Amino acid sequence: MEEIRPLTHLEKRKIISSTGSYALDFYPSASLARMVFRRRPSDLEYQSAIANFFDLLFKEEVRLMLFNNLSAGLISPESQALSRSYIENLLPKSALRKMACVVGGDFIQRLLISNMHRGAESPYDMRFFESEEQAVAWLLQSEG
Repeated sequence: MEEIRPLTHLEKRKIISSTGSYALDFYPSASLARMVFRRRPSDLEYQSAIANFFDLLFKEEVRLMLFNNLSAGLISPESQALSRSYIENLLPKSALRKMACVVGGDFIQRLLISNMHRGAESPYDMRFFESEEQAVAWLLQSEG
């Protein structure tokens, strides 16, 4: 299993979960969580990844989130419905303020993610990026 490189300019990475399909880590000094998909997850793997993300989101009051979906592929309609439910019911109750999604140039994935968030009450700003470097730079910009 390939090791996911830490974000070098942030200190004290906590590895929350690391499997064959994804890695979830947390940087307390920036209140930033990052999920990197290593490959397209099965429905069960996706459900586990999202459950771990939401557990971390509330336990640590995560304010900044980076999803690296470059290797995620397209998730099933069932997994999309699960995400939509979490997005509509849990995200508005969280401390999340910014969400960055790294999709490269994948228009279909961008559309799929946008549709999952459409209509949800969102106290956070969500944007799409071509690279993780661009996403992290935006996340770490002052909210002011």
